[in-house]
Amino acid sequence: MSILREPLALPDHFKPDQNPRAVDDAVIQAGNARFTLLTDRLIRLEFHPDSCFEDRASQAFWFREQPVPAF
Repeated sequence: MSILREPLALPDHFKPDQNPRAVDDAVIQAGNARFTLLTDRLIRLEFHPDSCFEDRASQAFWFREQPVPAF
């Protein structure tokens, strides 16, 4: 039995479409915190001591490029 030392890469046709980066107008950064308005009822909150934020898709929200809600 062999042990895989590297993860297997999925062929492109198995990778789901996604657009994880939100529109710039929907993102507010204040110091080490970032707030993303995903919908008119859903806000994503992030905090990192070095302001290194995550832009990869999550299981809950693959398409963050949505119309910007009024705020």
